[in-house]
Amino acid sequence: MEKQIITIIGSTGTIGSELIDLLSKSGASIRAVMRDFSKVREIPGVVWVQADVSDASTLDATLAGTDRLFLLTGNRAGFGQTQIEIIKTAEKLGVKHIVKLSALGASPKTTSGLALEHWEAEQVLENTKMTWTILRPHAFMQNWLGEEAKTVKEEGAIYAAIGDGKVPFIDARDIAAVAAEALLHPEKHQRQRYVLTGAEAIGF
Repeated sequence: MEKQIITIIGSTGTIGSELIDLLSKSGASIRAVMRDFSKVREIPGVVWVQADVSDASTLDATLAGTDRLFLLTGNRAGFGQTQIEIIKTAEKLGVKHIVKLSALGASPKTTSGLALEHWEAEQVLENTKMTWTILRPHAFMQNWLGEEAKTVKEEGAIYAAIGDGKVPFIDARDIAAVAAEALLHPEKHQRQRYVLTGAEAIGF
Protein backbone atom coordinates (compact mmCIF):
# COMPACT_ATOMS: atom_id res chain seq x y z
CA MET A 1 0.00 0.00 0.00
CA GLU A 2 1.37 3.42 -1.00
CA LYS A 3 2.23 5.70 1.89
CA GLN A 4 0.02 8.71 2.46
CA ILE A 5 1.73 12.02 1.79
CA ILE A 6 2.07 14.56 4.58
CA THR A 7 2.74 18.02 3.15
CA ILE A 8 4.41 20.60 5.38
CA ILE A 9 3.94 24.30 4.60
CA GLY A 10 6.42 26.19 6.75
CA SER A 11 9.03 23.45 6.68
CA THR A 12 12.22 25.41 7.35
CA GLY A 13 11.29 27.54 10.38
CA THR A 14 11.76 26.84 14.07
CA ILE A 15 8.71 24.58 14.31
CA GLY A 16 8.79 23.20 10.78
CA SER A 17 12.41 22.03 10.92
CA GLU A 18 11.76 20.04 14.09
CA LEU A 19 8.49 18.68 12.69
CA ILE A 20 10.24 17.42 9.54
CA ASP A 21 12.79 15.57 11.67
CA LEU A 22 10.11 13.98 13.88
CA LEU A 23 8.02 12.83 10.92
CA SER A 24 11.09 11.47 9.13
CA LYS A 25 11.97 9.36 12.18
CA SER A 26 8.42 7.96 12.13
CA GLY A 27 8.90 6.70 8.57
CA ALA A 28 6.32 9.07 7.07
CA SER A 29 6.34 10.18 3.44
CA ILE A 30 6.84 13.94 3.56
CA ARG A 31 6.58 16.76 1.05
CA ALA A 32 8.35 19.81 2.49
CA VAL A 33 7.37 23.13 0.91
CA MET A 34 9.74 26.10 1.08
CA ARG A 35 10.74 29.21 -0.83
CA ASP A 36 14.51 29.20 -0.24
CA PHE A 37 16.04 26.10 -1.80
CA SER A 38 19.35 26.75 -0.03
CA LYS A 39 17.69 25.42 3.15
CA VAL A 40 17.25 21.90 1.75
CA ARG A 41 18.59 19.12 4.01
CA GLU A 42 19.14 15.47 3.22
CA ILE A 43 16.50 13.76 5.36
CA PRO A 44 15.05 10.26 4.81
CA GLY A 45 11.52 10.25 3.45
CA VAL A 46 11.49 13.98 2.60
CA VAL A 47 10.87 15.41 -0.88
CA TRP A 48 11.52 19.15 -1.05
CA VAL A 49 9.29 21.39 -3.16
CA GLN A 50 10.10 25.02 -3.91
CA ALA A 51 6.97 27.17 -4.04
CA ASP A 52 5.61 30.53 -2.95
CA VAL A 53 2.26 29.59 -1.42
CA SER A 54 1.14 33.24 -1.44
CA ASP A 55 0.86 32.78 -5.24
CA ALA A 56 -2.47 30.96 -5.62
CA SER A 57 -1.47 29.70 -9.08
CA THR A 58 1.12 27.39 -7.49
CA LEU A 59 -1.21 25.70 -5.02
CA ASP A 60 -2.71 22.95 -7.19
CA ALA A 61 0.73 21.58 -8.11
CA THR A 62 2.09 22.06 -4.58
CA LEU A 63 -0.77 20.21 -2.84
CA ALA A 64 -1.67 17.56 -5.44
CA GLY A 65 -1.73 14.09 -3.90
CA THR A 66 -1.55 15.37 -0.31
CA ASP A 67 -3.40 13.36 2.32
CA ARG A 68 -2.56 15.43 5.41
CA LEU A 69 -1.34 19.01 5.57
CA PHE A 70 0.51 21.11 8.14
CA LEU A 71 -0.26 24.80 7.62
CA LEU A 72 2.11 27.48 8.88
CA THR A 73 2.84 30.66 6.94
CA GLY A 74 4.57 33.93 7.68
CA ASN A 75 2.61 36.49 9.69
CA ARG A 76 2.78 39.53 7.44
CA ALA A 77 -0.51 41.38 7.10
CA GLY A 78 -2.72 39.47 4.65
CA PHE A 79 -1.39 36.04 5.58
CA GLY A 80 -4.92 34.98 6.60
CA GLN A 81 -6.14 35.24 3.02
CA THR A 82 -3.15 33.20 1.86
CA GLN A 83 -4.09 30.49 4.35
CA ILE A 84 -7.73 30.62 3.28
CA GLU A 85 -6.73 30.03 -0.35
CA ILE A 86 -4.55 27.11 0.73
CA ILE A 87 -7.43 25.62 2.74
CA LYS A 88 -9.88 25.97 -0.15
CA THR A 89 -7.43 24.39 -2.58
CA ALA A 90 -6.71 21.55 -0.15
CA GLU A 91 -10.40 20.77 0.14
CA LYS A 92 -10.83 20.85 -3.64
CA LEU A 93 -7.92 18.43 -4.09
CA GLY A 94 -9.18 15.93 -1.51
CA VAL A 95 -6.85 16.58 1.41
CA LYS A 96 -8.32 14.72 4.38
CA HIS A 97 -6.83 16.44 7.44
CA ILE A 98 -5.19 19.80 8.17
CA VAL A 99 -3.18 20.72 11.25
CA LYS A 100 -3.16 24.51 11.41
CA LEU A 101 -0.68 26.46 13.52
CA SER A 102 -2.75 29.34 14.87
CA ALA A 103 -2.18 31.74 17.77
CA LEU A 104 -3.29 32.15 21.36
CA GLY A 105 -6.16 34.65 21.47
CA ALA A 106 -7.52 33.91 17.99
CA SER A 107 -11.07 35.27 18.30
CA PRO A 108 -13.55 37.55 16.52
CA LYS A 109 -13.25 39.92 19.52
CA THR A 110 -9.48 40.27 19.49
CA THR A 111 -7.82 43.65 18.98
CA SER A 112 -4.77 41.90 17.48
CA GLY A 113 -4.71 41.90 13.70
CA LEU A 114 -2.58 38.77 13.70
CA ALA A 115 -4.96 36.85 15.97
CA LEU A 116 -7.96 38.01 13.94
CA GLU A 117 -6.47 36.75 10.66
CA HIS A 118 -5.77 33.41 12.32
CA TRP A 119 -9.37 33.25 13.56
CA GLU A 120 -10.75 34.03 10.09
CA ALA A 121 -8.67 31.23 8.56
CA GLU A 122 -9.79 28.90 11.35
CA GLN A 123 -13.44 29.60 10.51
CA VAL A 124 -12.94 28.67 6.87
CA LEU A 125 -11.13 25.48 7.87
CA GLU A 126 -13.78 24.46 10.39
CA ASN A 127 -16.49 24.83 7.75
CA THR A 128 -14.87 22.52 5.20
CA LYS A 129 -15.56 18.81 4.76
CA MET A 130 -12.01 18.05 5.93
CA THR A 131 -11.09 17.12 9.48
CA TRP A 132 -8.74 19.45 11.29
CA THR A 133 -6.67 20.13 14.38
CA ILE A 134 -5.94 23.70 15.46
CA LEU A 135 -2.89 24.51 17.59
CA ARG A 136 -2.86 27.78 19.56
CA PRO A 137 0.54 28.09 21.23
CA HIS A 138 1.64 30.71 23.76
CA ALA A 139 4.88 32.67 23.32
CA PHE A 140 7.86 30.63 22.12
CA MET A 141 10.81 30.07 24.44
CA GLN A 142 13.02 30.47 21.33
CA ASN A 143 11.95 34.13 21.13
CA TRP A 144 14.56 34.76 23.84
CA LEU A 145 17.23 33.97 21.26
CA GLY A 146 16.00 36.75 18.94
CA GLU A 147 15.04 40.34 19.69
CA GLU A 148 15.12 39.89 23.47
CA ALA A 149 18.68 38.57 23.37
CA LYS A 150 19.70 41.47 21.15
CA THR A 151 18.45 44.18 23.51
CA VAL A 152 19.81 42.38 26.57
CA LYS A 153 23.24 42.20 24.95
CA GLU A 154 23.27 45.75 23.61
CA GLU A 155 21.33 47.64 26.28
CA GLY A 156 20.98 45.35 29.28
CA ALA A 157 17.20 45.68 28.90
CA ILE A 158 14.07 43.74 27.97
CA TYR A 159 11.16 45.62 26.43
CA ALA A 160 7.73 44.12 27.04
CA ALA A 161 4.34 45.44 28.19
CA ILE A 162 4.10 42.88 30.96
CA GLY A 163 5.06 44.45 34.30
CA ASP A 164 4.86 41.78 36.98
CA GLY A 165 2.95 39.38 34.74
CA LYS A 166 4.08 35.83 34.09
CA VAL A 167 4.11 33.87 30.84
CA PRO A 168 4.06 30.06 30.30
CA PHE A 169 6.59 30.14 27.47
CA ILE A 170 6.63 26.97 25.34
CA ASP A 171 9.55 25.36 23.53
CA ALA A 172 8.84 25.32 19.79
CA ARG A 173 10.07 21.73 19.74
CA ASP A 174 7.13 20.78 21.94
CA ILE A 175 4.75 22.48 19.51
CA ALA A 176 6.31 20.41 16.71
CA ALA A 177 5.82 17.23 18.76
CA VAL A 178 2.10 17.98 19.15
CA ALA A 179 1.81 18.73 15.43
CA ALA A 180 3.53 15.44 14.55
CA GLU A 181 1.14 13.50 16.78
CA ALA A 182 -1.89 15.17 15.16
CA LEU A 183 -0.56 14.48 11.66
CA LEU A 184 0.35 10.85 12.33
CA HIS A 185 -2.87 10.06 14.25
CA PRO A 186 -5.53 12.48 12.96
CA GLU A 187 -8.36 10.19 14.04
CA LYS A 188 -7.41 10.90 17.66
CA HIS A 189 -7.23 14.67 17.29
CA GLN A 190 -9.80 15.64 14.68
CA ARG A 191 -11.91 18.74 15.36
CA GLN A 192 -9.81 19.62 18.39
CA ARG A 193 -8.39 23.01 19.34
CA TYR A 194 -5.35 22.77 21.58
CA VAL A 195 -3.95 25.67 23.59
CA LEU A 196 -0.25 24.92 24.05
CA THR A 197 1.81 26.33 26.91
CA GLY A 198 4.93 25.52 28.86
CA ALA A 199 4.68 23.76 32.21
CA GLU A 200 5.32 26.91 34.27
CA ALA A 201 4.49 30.61 34.00
CA ILE A 202 7.58 32.72 34.68
CA GLY A 203 8.15 36.44 35.13
CA PHE A 204 10.61 38.50 33.19
